Amino acid sequence: MNTTPDGDGSVQAVPVRIQMLGRFATRHGDVELPAREFGGRLAARLLRMLALRRGTLLSKDVIVEALWPKQPPADAPGNVEVLVSRIRRALGDRALVATGPGGYSLVGDRRCSVDVEDFLSAAASAHASAGRDPGRALAVFRRALALWGGEPLAEDAYEDWAQEHRRHLWRVHLEVLEGAATAALETGDPVVALEWAQQACEQEPLREAAALLTVRALAAAGDRAGALSRFDGFAARLSDELGVEPSAEALQLRRRVLCDQIRPRPARRDTAVALGTVGYSDSHFEVAARIAGLPDRQRETLALLALLARHTTANVLASAADAGQREILDALDVLCRSGLALREHKTYVITPGPVARVVTRAIDPVRRARLHLLLADALVANAGDPAEVAAHLAAGGDRQAAARAFAEASERQLDRLADHEALRLAHQGLTVCERGETRVSLLKIRGEAHRRLGELDAARTDLQGALTQVARGTERSRILARLGILEARSRDAARGDELISLAIAEAGRDPAALGQSLAAGAIVDLTLERQNRSRRRFKQASLLLEQAADPDGAARLLYWRGMAQLIAGRLPEAITELGDLAGLPVTPEELLRWWDPQAARGHALVFAARPADGLTEIDQALSRARAVGHPVLRCGCLWHRSEALSALDRPDEASENAQAAVEIAERIGHAEWSAAALRGLGIARQTAGDLAGAESAFERSRSAAPDNALFATWASARLGLIRIGQGRLAEADEMTASALEHGAPLARHEARWARVELAHARGEAGAPGMAEDALTAARASGYLALVPRLAELATA
Repeated sequence: MNTTPDGDGSVQAVPVRIQMLGRFATRHGDVELPAREFGGRLAARLLRMLALRRGTLLSKDVIVEALWPKQPPADAPGNVEVLVSRIRRALGDRALVATGPGGYSLVGDRRCSVDVEDFLSAAASAHASAGRDPGRALAVFRRALALWGGEPLAEDAYEDWAQEHRRHLWRVHLEVLEGAATAALETGDPVVALEWAQQACEQEPLREAAALLTVRALAAAGDRAGALSRFDGFAARLSDELGVEPSAEALQLRRRVLCDQIRPRPARRDTAVALGTVGYSDSHFEVAARIAGLPDRQRETLALLALLARHTTANVLASAADAGQREILDALDVLCRSGLALREHKTYVITPGPVARVVTRAIDPVRRARLHLLLADALVANAGDPAEVAAHLAAGGDRQAAARAFAEASERQLDRLADHEALRLAHQGLTVCERGETRVSLLKIRGEAHRRLGELDAARTDLQGALTQVARGTERSRILARLGILEARSRDAARGDELISLAIAEAGRDPAALGQSLAAGAIVDLTLERQNRSRRRFKQASLLLEQAADPDGAARLLYWRGMAQLIAGRLPEAITELGDLAGLPVTPEELLRWWDPQAARGHALVFAARPADGLTEIDQALSRARAVGHPVLRCGCLWHRSEALSALDRPDEASENAQAAVEIAERIGHAEWSAAALRGLGIARQTAGDLAGAESAFERSRSAAPDNALFATWASARLGLIRIGQGRLAEADEMTASALEHGAPLARHEARWARVELAHARGEAGAPGMAEDALTAARASGYLALVPRLAELATA
């Protein structure tokens, strides 16, 4: 049995609850045990048998006859022992099933509860109160009806052993409905009485007690015509199907209705509290009386409108009611003419205010669940919103189907870049989904929404949670690749690289999973100064994604080529490749875990001495990032923008943009963007002549992502330049040497520039030659922003 710590630190058992009304389920507290825990249907069936006779011994002979009515196995008693062992293991406490002389029993103490027992106990208590205290009886009848989850022993509907139990429970439910309707009439609420009486009639159409309660409720609600019509319809059915006439008591009731001798009793305050009708005005009761007199089809249609709570079409209502469209349109026409519904442009909605309130409150829990499920099916049939479908499935109690619908709805919102809505829907789905593939999907979706919203720790937690529920294989590989990219970007590139390696190993021979993992690994390699391995992985990924016919494969590879060209310092090629990618109608969402391609292209234009063009590109990307509310992308765009503004000699604006990027990066815990934003801040201050401020920013940049070769090299080169400007040549020598030794080719351009500036400051004879070499390299790679200063140094 599961345990939880008590308030004083002691450990207390979590009770086991067994449900047999509506469907079979076993729970430890709020956690439902999967069916597979019982090792098969026979063990679950035996547990239901024991639960129905909890506290009393069930002999092995009775068990064998019930489980194998036609031909028992060779060692039937031994098989029963195996089934009992499975039950004990599933419940988590062997003592819950006690062994007695020749049989077994389920303990009758507080360690275990059974919904059937609770229902029968509430029903008996309600009947005991009836006649003496109608208000109390009504409250207990309502509690009993709330405990009725639906068809009893539904899994054993065709088993001989279960028939007597099923008949008994159906009969008690019918008597509870009638008792509740009687109590409601006695306490002055004919509307609620009518709801329950009609449910009783649906269960037993030829039962006179239920039919007469319906007639009394209609009459008490002021609908004499409806009451007489209902009586006459019942009498005709009795004659047609059974060949009998209504009883003398029934005929007496008809005469009383005809003579208008039935009057509603005023509702007492305590009864109103029990019914949830506190605050009902005379207009509410007038509405309730009008509704009570409606035919079944119109009442059902009105209830569906109430639960939809929005404008809808007749098609949806017809699908939910399993009726013809003409029939529904006729019902809607009556409802609209009576003021209970409104029509607007071929759509219908329940009249707000008292009508909606009365109808909604009158729907009992079991009927409400059934109607929600019907609406879910109708919405699916009419291509409805998956989010609305999910909400109705959840309200109807179908948790598994609701979880799948929430996953579909949240993924759709993610595709639309509606991340807050995707997050909300995924969270709702996770509240109804405890395990399985759907839970993994929901965790991945919620993790991606968290990541886009800059909630990186929450994104990690979700992806790690998904990982724990997936065995070895391709799905595990895809999750590991996502985690690897997240780690490499935001916290620890080395750890990200390790996760990518695990993703590659888990992918096995699946071309799509392996191709995606290798493509992710190739991009991580770009930041770790592993150009050769990055190229190898890229070639392998290209072949595998082509083989897998991955629809997003071409975009992934185009993106890799663009970023590879940029980090390799081949700027004309990078500008072309990233321009092609930015022009695609759809960019695979996992690519946006890195950089916005248009913003990256804008930065490449800055390096290519086209800062005005670059700023235009970056501003377009920033506008999109702001529109969708992605702080990660917004941070990257602000960094790029600060460098473009510095190149345009607008250091104050550049500093503002860089500082905003720093604040975002530090708030969301993004190490790489912290290093990038601090670089932008340092360049802005350097442009403004604030060398001390620039030095501080570059030092912080260098320490923010020390294992990111690109940013570490850039920071070292810039620190070298600052210290040259301050006359601290020995310290500058150390920084420039470090920058030249490590780093991506793109960053080495600034490292060469720093080395030339240092040689020039020292008056070294070879300084002009160094400058010429750096100038040649810059021109060859298209890094034209450095050309004017390097040309000046080459001729100095």
